[in-house]
Amino acid sequence: MKHNFLYRYLLAGTLLLYLLIIVAPFRNVTTPLRVAVLGVLLLMTVRARRRGGRLFRPALVMVIVLVLTTVVAVIVGSTTVWTCVGQASTAILVVGSILILGQTIIASGVVDGHTVRGVLCIYLWLGLLFSALHDFCATLIPHYLDGVGAHATQSDTLYFSLITLTTVGFGDITPASNAARAIAATEALVGQLYLVSVVAAVVARFRPQRRRSANRQSDTDSDTTAVSGDNPQPD
Repeated sequence: MKHNFLYRYLLAGTLLLYLLIIVAPFRNVTTPLRVAVLGVLLLMTVRARRRGGRLFRPALVMVIVLVLTTVVAVIVGSTTVWTCVGQASTAILVVGSILILGQTIIASGVVDGHTVRGVLCIYLWLGLLFSALHDFCATLIPHYLDGVGAHATQSDTLYFSLITLTTVGFGDITPASNAARAIAATEALVGQLYLVSVVAAVVARFRPQRRRSANRQSDTDSDTTAVSGDNPQPD
């Protein structure tokens, strides 16, 4: 797989983004910053793709447009406007990253440590995607969630998204509107299907680097033996 080292940075950048959403207090600052970080992750995902050079320039243009649009919305728009713009931009970038990274993993045909990191990144991105959908709807729909006060924060919607994705159950934050119930049910199904299908398949096919090297060496020795047997040396 091309640029395998990028998978470590993808995972590190995703975890950094989670931390940013949880601890940063000002949404008008964190929203453009979150979009910018997701844009960088998307560009890194394109670089990790085989023959990704053709997609890099269109992806770069899209990232710049989305970041600038979010910044302009924060400067001149209301809270509702820039929240919706920021969350829509987040969803677009996350969906693009998931699709490209998924295609890259499938095309590689190898299940190793890099593949595991990629699969984990996709799972964490699903949490961000549904968090953005919840935040978008919470901005437009009154009383979208119970247990969050008058207005849900980014930390609230991310927490609600993760407990829904992992199906650990609803506790202090619960869906209150029909839209919240529909999105939460969809997220729970997606999370479970991903775990029992994609993750299970990756774990079943996982082979450490040393085992793959040993198998290749064994295949080489077998081929050498076969060639020697087909061409016996004269006495």
